Amino acid sequence: MRYQILGSLQIRSGGHWVSPGPRKQSVVLAVLLCHRGEAVSIDRLIDVVWDGRPPRTARDNLQVYVYHLRRALGGRDRIQRRDDGYLLRVASGEVDEDEFERLIAEARQAVAANDMRAAASVYQEALAMWRGPAFGAIADVAALRVEVARLQERRLTAIEECVEANLALDRHGQWTAELTRLVAEHPLRESFRAQLMTALYRSGRQAEALGYFHEGRRISIEELGLDPGPRLRALHQSILDGTLDDEHQPVVARRQATPPPAQLAADIADFTGRDDVLRRIREWIDSRRAQAAAVPVVSLSGMAGIGKSALAVRAANLLRPTFPDGQLHLCMRAGDGTAITPAGALGYFLRALGVPDSRIPDDVPGLVALYRSTLAESRVLIVLDDAVGEWQVRPLLPGRASCAVLVTSRGRLAGLEGALHLGLDVLTGTEGLDLLRHAVGHARVVAEPDMAEDIVRLCAGLPLALRVTAARLSARPQWSLRRIRDLLAKDHRRLDLLTAGDLSVRASLTRSYEHVGEAERRLLRLLGLIESEEFPAALAAAVADLPVDVVLPQLETLVDGQLLTAVTTEEAASPQYRMHGLVRLFVRERCRLEESEAVRHAAVARAAAATLAPADDPGPRHEAARRWLHRIGDRLAAPRWNDAAELLHLVVSCTAPEAGATRWSWCPPTPVGSMPRKYLDDLRLVHLRALDDARAAGEHAGEAGTLYALAAVEIAARDLGSAGPRIAKGGETFSALGEERAAGIGEFALAFLDESAGRLEEARRRYVSACAASHRAGDAYTEATALSGLARAVSQLHDPGTADVSLRRAAMLWENLDQPVELARVELVRGGLHLDTGQAAEAEKAFAAALRALRGRDDTVESLARYGLGEAHMRQGRPGLALAGWHEALRLARSRDQLPVRARTLLTMAQLYLDSGLGMRAIVPAGHALTAFQQLGDEVGQRHALTALADAHSTGEQLPADPPGLDPGVDRSAAVVGDRPGPPTGEDADGPDRHRWHQDSETQIRCA
Repeated sequence: MRYQILGSLQIRSGGHWVSPGPRKQSVVLAVLLCHRGEAVSIDRLIDVVWDGRPPRTARDNLQVYVYHLRRALGGRDRIQRRDDGYLLRVASGEVDEDEFERLIAEARQAVAANDMRAAASVYQEALAMWRGPAFGAIADVAALRVEVARLQERRLTAIEECVEANLALDRHGQWTAELTRLVAEHPLRESFRAQLMTALYRSGRQAEALGYFHEGRRISIEELGLDPGPRLRALHQSILDGTLDDEHQPVVARRQATPPPAQLAADIADFTGRDDVLRRIREWIDSRRAQAAAVPVVSLSGMAGIGKSALAVRAANLLRPTFPDGQLHLCMRAGDGTAITPAGALGYFLRALGVPDSRIPDDVPGLVALYRSTLAESRVLIVLDDAVGEWQVRPLLPGRASCAVLVTSRGRLAGLEGALHLGLDVLTGTEGLDLLRHAVGHARVVAEPDMAEDIVRLCAGLPLALRVTAARLSARPQWSLRRIRDLLAKDHRRLDLLTAGDLSVRASLTRSYEHVGEAERRLLRLLGLIESEEFPAALAAAVADLPVDVVLPQLETLVDGQLLTAVTTEEAASPQYRMHGLVRLFVRERCRLEESEAVRHAAVARAAAATLAPADDPGPRHEAARRWLHRIGDRLAAPRWNDAAELLHLVVSCTAPEAGATRWSWCPPTPVGSMPRKYLDDLRLVHLRALDDARAAGEHAGEAGTLYALAAVEIAARDLGSAGPRIAKGGETFSALGEERAAGIGEFALAFLDESAGRLEEARRRYVSACAASHRAGDAYTEATALSGLARAVSQLHDPGTADVSLRRAAMLWENLDQPVELARVELVRGGLHLDTGQAAEAEKAFAAALRALRGRDDTVESLARYGLGEAHMRQGRPGLALAGWHEALRLARSRDQLPVRARTLLTMAQLYLDSGLGMRAIVPAGHALTAFQQLGDEVGQRHALTALADAHSTGEQLPADPPGLDPGVDRSAAVVGDRPGPPTGEDADGPDRHRWHQDSETQIRCA
């Protein structure tokens, strides 16, 4: 049996190439071919064939397609049923891609042997196998796009290498027309453009060659915002200088007078950090050479994009004066990622050292012996970049200590005995900021220091990510750092943004991902669904649905491949691992592409179960928890959940006992203040089921704790009437059990409800009681939260002195607890109090202090801070700045589904337009505010929104260009309102509703 995928999908049947059948049947075969030798689940096939919209008969139809494919392929053995899926058996060489790869490998061996004539012939034979785009008419199927792109990249790489071989044979005239077509089809692929420029120059068409450079530069700047790469720029300069012929003479002519090799890449001008590593490299090499010991070898390892190659180039350039006989440099992987053989590398180095072809042996032992003899009396530095393994490196080690070797690799080359092994970590915050300053200019970073810190954080300290971001900023001097920060903050777009020219975080991670086996890739994909930065091996086993002893070797393979980091400590009960933030984004992409929704949700549910009921605590509480999770398991895996990562965040956060939790923590509370509203019904179900189990088990403390957690959900859902009785009952139980800390939490929650209902004296009494109980119990967290509530209540009772003392005490506690987000909440309350007393300038300072404390840590709190800052600007006669701040607040509120913030801010903006005489502009925000208040069930808000809407429609004036008073320098887009956020105004400006937006940040009941 034979299969063709390098063009339209065909199979060999009866001595002829035929189509495998109708489109959907062909798609089934194509997916099985992409996963040949692996089982593909039926759910996955159905999802792919019907593009996520299967009919009720999909499973039956799929069986029919498989039946016909089996007949076409000659029997059932070809497509086997495995568990709940199908596996296609394909022997080596049966797919035309296999033969294509074999021919490419043969051509590369010929290039390494400098047999360009043979190489060119074999390359052209391989390329002739392509009959069109991979998979032909079904290449547009979503599940095949990654494979189609991979095969297309292999083809283009082969064309590049074929052209190089032909240009080395002076066949430039034969390839000019073909290269012209390739450049037109792939205008951003610089290798084709460089080859065309070379061919034109050699054909005496210098002006045309220069014209293609300028065209490429224009396209690169327009499309990418970047200048051409160093290769194209160097080629352009060579053509201008008339030195290109010297560089591209036939190989034999170049070898007649060989100078010492100087193959190092140029040093990186903006290289920053790694000073300690550079010092250790220099000291190690100097000491080993001084002792005349074995050849000094330094092995640098680290994840993709960590800066191994840049560091090796910097170190080699610093060491260059001590190696006057030359510097050799070779990337140990070909363009498609395949490993360079030791024979190919040795031949390359020997020719660079001036050894004629006639003296170069064919066997590896002979090559090694000649290589070491040639270097015996020389002082040469060898840089081996991106090595695959020790087997590649050992033959390239010289025999004398007069030389030295720098090796970079993704995995740690532990088998290199006697080497200095240095693992590179991400940049520190200071080093990341230094890199940005060098790359984009000191002034831009100093102008927006908070934004620069956020960029370093969003790039997770990865040098490659920071360099790509810096390249974008350098190409767009009109961009602010805030703009690129806001773009990077969108997880689903971050990897798209971290690509510029041939610099790509995604491509770099892809090479590491493809280097490990399928079992490890599957484990990594599923681990990407876990939100926590660190996780134990036991949780990884649960996610993969495998025993721990099976998963541990896979985890260690991922650590060796620099896709995970081992963080095991002596105190940890089991091995712990960490996943880099950008790796998590990458593997989530792959998970969505390669795993069905059912598989993702099942993995998340298993992770939740493992977190809820750890194996080292087999007590009755966890047995009940297992039963509870099983009861809601169907709901957890239901298709209504759009994102498995969000599901895991919900389930684990509402089930995982926090550090220091007491024995009654049956269902610790989720941070529901930041939970999207669409999940609150599900969260309520989770807590109700936990409450049933606690009662059935007779666990009174567990019942009381779960009542607290359930009340927190109901407060977030604005169901305050149900929340109060639950808190009161839970508090009574805790008091009876002598749990003073838990009772204090309940007292605080009841105080909050009293404040929300306007019962301010009762709220004050309860807040004081909660502060005292929490202080006695040593619960600084609840004490600080209660102090903020007390400040709000007494300020409305016209007691500013007590309010100020309470806030100062709360701020001191949060600082001691190192809780910047909570400290920001205190500043929010302080700002609101200043607004109530007419001190707008002081309010502005408080809200600005909240933003400084946050620095992007919590969008839910930041939206409130920006909303308050807008109000402070408005009170000081700066409507333009107020609008700009409210637009940003509304953007944040939308991203976190903060409906109360959105509703009130929209109403405030509508009122601002009305007060400015711009009634027509008030219509849209007033309408959106009305809808939001209706969803909240807020009748007071609905009345205000209806009034604003009526006033807006009654004005009848035309829409002017800008509202009066718009501050100079403010983006004019801030004056055009769509669905954007603010607080109550007009007759409510000094009423009880003024404080609701502060209270929204306190909707969470604090339980340990």
